[in-house]
Order: sequence, then C-alpha cells, then structure tokens
Amino acid sequence: MEIHNQNKISLTGSPASRKVVNGQASKTESPEMTAQGSTEKQSLSGVGSMISQITQRLMNESPVDEPRVARLAAQIQSGQYQINDQRVAGKMITLDQSVQQNPNDS
Repeated sequence: MEIHNQNKISLTGSPASRKVVNGQASKTESPEMTAQGSTEKQSLSGVGSMISQITQRLMNESPVDEPRVARLAAQIQSGQYQINDQRVAGKMITLDQSVQQNPNDS
C-alpha cells in the first residue's frame, strides 16, 4: 500500500480485504485470511530461524581447511609437492569458459 498524500491511496490485495477509514487505508482480514496469514508467518518464521542457524554455524567455522593447508605446506617445504599441470590447465580453461559465458557475473 502506498499513500501519496491524504487524498491519493494506492492499495494492493483483493477488494474484500481492503477498506478506507477516516481517509486512511487499512486491510481487513477474514478468518480464512488470518489463518492463512498465520500459517505463512509461521512458515516464514521457520525459514528465518533456519537461515539464522546456518549463518551462525558458518560464522563459527573456519573458511580455510587448516589440516589440508598444513599438509600442503609440509609437502612444499620438503619438495614432495607435485603440480599436476594437466589438471591446472584444465581448471584454467574451465574458468575462462565460465567467465566468457557469464561476463556479468564476474
């Protein structure tokens, strides 16, 4: 709903769910609408709760696989790390193709 000034009111929703009282727009709800709205709010509330939990879990986790980094660092320092040039080249080509297909995403 948008109120542009006291005399112009733009409403959304079905006509049965709208009314104007004292120049102010308001929305009336039938029992069915209230029950449906309540269910929708509970559903959205559940989704919001799940998003909050996932966000909190991600914030508590390290974005770096520290054991892998330590293993790779030890291999590099000891001279045992082997670069798979075919795999590196393949990944570079795949990345380049991806960027060319979706230039606005980069």
